[in-house]
Amino acid sequence: MIWFTWRQYSVTAIIALALLALLMSSFIITGIYIRSAHPHLDLAGCQQAMTCLITQTPFSTLLASIFIPFTAWLPLLVGVFVGAPLIAREQEQRTHYFAWLQSVPRKRWLITRIGLLTLVTLLAFGLLTLLTTWWAQPLTRFPWDWFNIQGPVLPAYALCALTLGIAVGAFVRYTVPAMALTFVLFLALFMGLGKAYPYLLPPITTTYTLSNVNNAWGQPGDLVLYTGYADQQGHEIGEISTYCNVSMVNNSQYGTLVQQCSRARHIQWKVIYQPHARFWPLQWIHTAIQLALSGLLLLLTFWRLRQRRA
Repeated sequence: MIWFTWRQYSVTAIIALALLALLMSSFIITGIYIRSAHPHLDLAGCQQAMTCLITQTPFSTLLASIFIPFTAWLPLLVGVFVGAPLIAREQEQRTHYFAWLQSVPRKRWLITRIGLLTLVTLLAFGLLTLLTTWWAQPLTRFPWDWFNIQGPVLPAYALCALTLGIAVGAFVRYTVPAMALTFVLFLALFMGLGKAYPYLLPPITTTYTLSNVNNAWGQPGDLVLYTGYADQQGHEIGEISTYCNVSMVNNSQYGTLVQQCSRARHIQWKVIYQPHARFWPLQWIHTAIQLALSGLLLLLTFWRLRQRRA
């Protein structure tokens, strides 16, 4: 069973190893440079993480434009090219009849195949996430920019993509449609979780008077979700000129009128954010959601195959 699985996925495994080696090399080279040159890099003056990397580190254009986004989307390839064909290809080619009528029971066949692929996937992505987490450590001003490529989230995404592909293949039964549907579903899942994860813990809301807005954009390392004007009760009011009914066009008194309106209506500056200290709690909550979803997908796969006659 192990040898057969290797024969079936040998080409995919070789390509994956080559990609993994390329990614790891890029992170090792830039990680060593960042650490050796850290005292000389103007990280404190950076406002955008990608800008700092592109202007201050070697190979940074490739890293920022290709390697980092590719690492974040790597689980998608696992789901599409490894997970989806696992059962769909067997059913499409009718080889599942032969496999399930042998001395190896259907349940054991499925557990062995999924177990091997899961183990290899977690080992590969576990090694990769150790490296990316090490690489991102000096960039403490921008921890949220690398949220999806460090910590337990990256292996969890890979496992979720794998189990999603397997479950889709069990239902669709044709390889190419299963791969296409896995692509669409994981894309929706990835983007949905990417939008939702900052709210897995209630964000902190802080308001400032307009005369004291030293922390108007949050502290370094915070994930700022919203900044804008608010009324005395903390309700967002949108553009201050519209709220105060003051025209900006050909109005030399605009600044004075806005200040008068701000004082009269007690307008404040509102910031909604997740503090740096919540980075790892959100990582683990995000990971737990994906692990739970992976478990449900595996149960759905086993249930589906039990409904089919050998």
